[in-house]
Amino acid sequence: MSGPTVLFYHGVTEKPSEPNVSTLHHSEGEFAAQMAFLTRYFNVISMETLEKKLVSNGHVSSRDIVLTFDDGFKNNLTHAAPIVDEYSLTPTLFISTEHINSGRRYPTFIVRAGIWHLDQKEIFLETIQSRYLLTPELKKQFAIKDILSRLKQGSIHLARQLTEEIESLLTPARWQELNSIYYSEEVLNWEEVKLLADSGWEIGSHCKDHAILNGSNGQEAINEQVRESKAQITSILDDCKYFSYPNGEMGYVSEIARAEVERSGYSLAFTAQAGDLQGSLDRWLLPRRLAPKTVPHLFSVLQSSVLYRAQHRRWVESLMFKK
Repeated sequence: MSGPTVLFYHGVTEKPSEPNVSTLHHSEGEFAAQMAFLTRYFNVISMETLEKKLVSNGHVSSRDIVLTFDDGFKNNLTHAAPIVDEYSLTPTLFISTEHINSGRRYPTFIVRAGIWHLDQKEIFLETIQSRYLLTPELKKQFAIKDILSRLKQGSIHLARQLTEEIESLLTPARWQELNSIYYSEEVLNWEEVKLLADSGWEIGSHCKDHAILNGSNGQEAINEQVRESKAQITSILDDCKYFSYPNGEMGYVSEIARAEVERSGYSLAFTAQAGDLQGSLDRWLLPRRLAPKTVPHLFSVLQSSVLYRAQHRRWVESLMFKK
């Protein structure tokens, strides 16, 4: 039987927008329906309760569910929080501290919005030495997918360069317009993070720069991302015990990253690799399930997590024993 399961969301907004640009958010109706479903049929527990059970090898129920949010979108406060408050739930929010500091949108949004709204028929990106056709729309969709793949597989430095190059393709005025159109992509500031923390949300780290801690990055770069984010959150909120890997799927988390997360003093760390919390687990490579958009699909996800258990275990073992 599947479970318990850690679910992860990103944002909650009034209604979906352009699906080729803003892909991460649930509508208010979808999210409210899922919270009603989960509280009626499952036992939604806090991250602290989960930690106590895992550390002490205590009883975990197949009906236990933990709610998490990645990134730190402003709509977590304005749209998600009122709904979870209605059900007295306490999610965990993983934030990328440099984005909270600067208000800068996330790299994946910059790639999607920048490429989707270009008027050119083709572009050449110096950073990755690649040319892309942008008409018809199918070509533009392919370009976005390929650029995002390069960004996720590359180093933190390459991702930063690539994002800056794509930003330069549109004027500041055009970016201001796109930021207004895609307001659901706006990130929280520290005062808003504090409001969520004061209301009971647990705040964890999602790296300093939403960096993907893959094998293209060395010890020093990973150390900066993992430790500096924890230090800043702790300095502002007094504590930061939990971590989630940006794009933390198979191939995007290195053995160096896993070791550094443990050394940095995090109690639990979460991937985006599917699975449930049964059997022998590595507390710094825990599985999660991405929450789908509909209740029937959510029920299917929760029932099927057991199917990914062995795959997740093999992946963890490959990182732990990699030479």
